[in-house]
Amino acid sequence: MKRRRSRGRFFVISFAITVVVLIGLVAFLLTANPTFEVPNHSIPSSLPAYPVDWARYVPSNILTVSVINYSSIRSLNASAVPSDNLLELTSPRENLTAGMVNALVSVSFTTPNATASLIYMPSAAFTQFAAPVVANSGKSFSSSPSFYYTSTKEGNKSQFGWLALVPQDNIVAFAFGASPAQQAINLCLEAANGTAANIMTRTDIHQILYILNGSENHVSLQVQNFPGVVATGKLTVVSVDDVGSSVHVSYVVAFQDATTAQSQEGYMRGSYLSATSFGQYDQYLRATEYEPFSQLQFAVRLVGG
Repeated sequence: MKRRRSRGRFFVISFAITVVVLIGLVAFLLTANPTFEVPNHSIPSSLPAYPVDWARYVPSNILTVSVINYSSIRSLNASAVPSDNLLELTSPRENLTAGMVNALVSVSFTTPNATASLIYMPSAAFTQFAAPVVANSGKSFSSSPSFYYTSTKEGNKSQFGWLALVPQDNIVAFAFGASPAQQAINLCLEAANGTAANIMTRTDIHQILYILNGSENHVSLQVQNFPGVVATGKLTVVSVDDVGSSVHVSYVVAFQDATTAQSQEGYMRGSYLSATSFGQYDQYLRATEYEPFSQLQFAVRLVGG
């Protein structure tokens, strides 16, 4: 009996030691000071005026915005473009797939509680899609944005929502729902026509685009205007880029100030365990992971594609 008690006591002590070691390891990954120095960079006070076509339609006060550049994906690997419908109308019967469009910009709001999807199309494809929509409504084609309340199909479920045709930029905008859906699309149109501020009027977005080497040529991009995986941050921007034979996925997290950012380097590394490259840019931290080119479709899906 004494021997059995001794073995039991030994097992309990060993288990307790293992738990303590594991807790210590997790704590180290999340909060410990870096075991290597993260390169520190300064953001210039004067930044270039980045040309961002999609940003014209994105208000400054969004909850999230995701940008999928399907034209870029097709040029890299056509098989990485999903075949799912982006929009399927039941009356008239029409559908848009990712293979038919240039880009998809999804803009989510807190108020109204709705998401507007802006589908950028080639000119000929836009005209072909718009003609039956206009004819079905009994209206005349307009060069200004026009709204249509229409029935759609999502999977096996039918839903109603607002559709807007924006001829000047060959955009089909859509949002599920009634009044909040139409309001979400209107907010995007107001940002484009200058009656409301767009996202590029924000200094933080301008600075983050500088960190990500500019505004162009990203395969996909997402702005999360709230604390994300790194809960101590203020916002997170995720970028997917094709670089030669690999795909780079970058995460830029904004903090209150540079001192806070430096103190969170360990937390950043613990949050993005697949990342192998890190950098501090004043109040921002950047983590980058490198994936084989075969993971392009998976990487794009990180931002909703």
